[in-house]
Amino acid sequence: MRGKLTGREVALRAEELVSLAAAHGVDLVGAAGRLTAGNSHARGMTRQRGTNGHRYQELVEPSALRATGKASHTFHRPAWTVAELGQAAAGVAEIPFKAACYAFAGDRSVYWQLWSALQHAAHQLRARHSWPAQVRDVEGAAHFYLEALAQLVLDEDANRNLFTSAPALYWIIAGVDESTWKRGVRERFDAVQRRYLGWLGEAMSIMQPRLEELEAD
Repeated sequence: MRGKLTGREVALRAEELVSLAAAHGVDLVGAAGRLTAGNSHARGMTRQRGTNGHRYQELVEPSALRATGKASHTFHRPAWTVAELGQAAAGVAEIPFKAACYAFAGDRSVYWQLWSALQHAAHQLRARHSWPAQVRDVEGAAHFYLEALAQLVLDEDANRNLFTSAPALYWIIAGVDESTWKRGVRERFDAVQRRYLGWLGEAMSIMQPRLEELEAD
């Protein structure tokens, strides 16, 4: 497990992903350039996910969260400051509020609290759905992967363009090969990710009307 991130390490997270991809033979910078050059609408693209035939969109906030903010993160996500979110947070539970701070204000200080909550959620889902506790890693050894899925949810949320440019990042961070990822780990990631999106939806269902009032003042 990684140690607690410092502010500088959080700021370098995208660079860490580039280095991680390069170590596995993936030219993330080149892939991002090709994606941008080949599709001016790449930020709104969708992609196929899952082995059950269902179509999944690229990770975006629930439709209830799509509002006009002062600025925009990737995929037109509204942006607010932590202070603004705090003004609107009365009655919002701790973890949903921290998820909103991470997603909408770029507050990386809550990373490990969210990671811990997502890891707990992943273990709950494993028990409910009888997921295996381990899968085979890229070398064929038994691999505890739920902690990596919790990390993956947060890393993708903070670096969506990089994951769109190089989907191999998903199975690289999960610690498995592409085949294992597609055979079941991806669907488990989707389930953990939906828990995170649920927190965002819970927070913003309370906070968004108040934020809109603040912006109107």
